[in-house]
Amino acid sequence: EAITKLDELLRKINASTVPSETKLDAVANIETVKVQLSLPKPNMDIIKLAWAPVVLAADAAGAIEFGHMIAHLIGIG
Repeated sequence: EAITKLDELLRKINASTVPSETKLDAVANIETVKVQLSLPKPNMDIIKLAWAPVVLAADAAGAIEFGHMIAHLIGIG
């Protein structure tokens, strides 16, 4: 479910007026989180580091509540 929600957040960010550089950062960091979540033992430190710029992009895209819900879902919120 977390992967699906991350993909949805990515769509929300990409559909927003957030600057391209912020979108690219979000894409890369969301992919990092998804890779970690797919591992048998995800590295939560990596997830937390990658999540910080995603939250900024989600906020700028007007999707901060959705971002917080995902953070809670993946265990960092």
